[in-house]
Amino acid sequence: MTKFLFSLVVLISIPGIGFAQERSIQVLENGEIYRSIVLPEENQKSRIQQLTTFYSDNGYFDVQISSTAEEPIQVKTGQRYRIRSLAFELEVDSVFVAYEITGEFYSKELIEKRINEEYLKTVEEGYLNAKVSIEEVNLDSLSKAVSITAKKICSEQIRVSKTIFKGNTINSQSYLSRLAQMEDSLVASKENLDRIRRNLSSSELVEQVSDPFIYLENDNYVVLFEVKEQNLNQLDGLIGFVPDETGKGQIVGDLDISLWNVLREGNAFELQYQRLKPETSRLNLGISQDWIANIPLSIGMDFSFYQNDTTYQTRNIGLSGSYFLNSEFSIKSRIYSQSSISGSTSNFSKEPDGKKQGGDLGFNFSKLDRREVPTSGFSLDVIYGVANKDIEEDSALAFRQQRLETKVRSYIPLFEKSVLATSINGFYVIGDQFTESDLVRFAGANSLRGYSEEQFTASELLWGDIEYRFLTDQYSYLFLFTAAGIYKRPQLYSETDNSFIQKDFLYSGGFGLSFRTAIGRLKFTYALSSTETFGNGKVHFGISTGL
Repeated sequence: MTKFLFSLVVLISIPGIGFAQERSIQVLENGEIYRSIVLPEENQKSRIQQLTTFYSDNGYFDVQISSTAEEPIQVKTGQRYRIRSLAFELEVDSVFVAYEITGEFYSKELIEKRINEEYLKTVEEGYLNAKVSIEEVNLDSLSKAVSITAKKICSEQIRVSKTIFKGNTINSQSYLSRLAQMEDSLVASKENLDRIRRNLSSSELVEQVSDPFIYLENDNYVVLFEVKEQNLNQLDGLIGFVPDETGKGQIVGDLDISLWNVLREGNAFELQYQRLKPETSRLNLGISQDWIANIPLSIGMDFSFYQNDTTYQTRNIGLSGSYFLNSEFSIKSRIYSQSSISGSTSNFSKEPDGKKQGGDLGFNFSKLDRREVPTSGFSLDVIYGVANKDIEEDSALAFRQQRLETKVRSYIPLFEKSVLATSINGFYVIGDQFTESDLVRFAGANSLRGYSEEQFTASELLWGDIEYRFLTDQYSYLFLFTAAGIYKRPQLYSETDNSFIQKDFLYSGGFGLSFRTAIGRLKFTYALSSTETFGNGKVHFGISTGL
């Protein structure tokens, strides 16, 4: 069985065992410069031969060395030769094509480096059995130039017939092959094999992917990847204590359950319950299916229920879809219908009875080095939406809204164990009329930390976050953060004047830790807003564990 390890490392076999002894020789170059030259101790060669080889390897082909045995040995180097051309002749059906590199001083080390680069480039193109060797060296003593011809023998490009995965226990070979988007008779080039790795790494199913390993099986080439899967059956819990001015406080929190491969491979189910305040809660349900008919397409259905005490409730049902163009870029869309029911007995309600239908279209671009605790790269999410809303108490009233949402996250490595994690978030909705459900709710543990959960609503919002992380290992870190933002809350449909309009600048800071342990990821955050004293900050504990 023939095997290849696809790598950029060239292994050089050195016969013999142990280290060659060295000796130092004193020379006088051109009657001016004294030098001490270290040469390998080779009994079969004289010092003159060794020195001649040393200077020739550095481009002094006209060197003259005195035959005297006394040191320092007299050396006339002559003029150093430059490389006129380094031509690589590519043998393809007995046709030779030359590529030239010119202008630098000759040295044996430089030529070996250039030949090695050409060899690696050829291997990366899928010619794993390639050979590169020097055929001819011509010296021009008049112009002090050297011309070198090297021959490349590429044979045929290696094509792999299938992909094998090792280490997978959650997902089948066939499903991982679909994620990798492996083509039939794929050329085993570095570009193609890197693309397969990126396709696997960009999915949430695989945490780590090894370098490819190519071997010959039954006259067909096969590529092997070792993978470390990520368990998507997760239970996430977050508990927070929000103190008030009297020293008492409220308990808030989230519970999120995610299940993978529920009905078939690629099928996911998610349940999320949030207790935002004692009088406010939200329930989200979702189900999705990835890879429809071997197409990189995901479709899903979701339902959410929001209860604001006895004031009002909203129900939202939607259909979503995503298409993965490549490992870094995907297009996503959603259509939805929302109904609002007022529970207020007064004439004033932030959310009157009504219905809303809309659609969203957006994209995601992500280029992170890894999904869990990234250390470099960035991601960008953009969503544009339109919606029509009807108010039941006024059959003639209907209005149109447009919405734009953006989220940018960037990770910048500072030192060996330090990373700067930054984010910028924006929301902008345009419309003639607004009710409370048309606005974005923000602040709390999952957005602008230091404030109460969804303390604010806005039609215009821009906020950013800077977090310094000190990594204790690949998956755990301590952090310090600061955040700031501006927002505008408009006049609502049910409000008779503009006295409820709010514009403000918010900022906060804090610290915490996020550690991956044997039972899951543990997270602690202490956050303080600009309006609170140090002893009155928000405390959150979280755990994420596999099921």
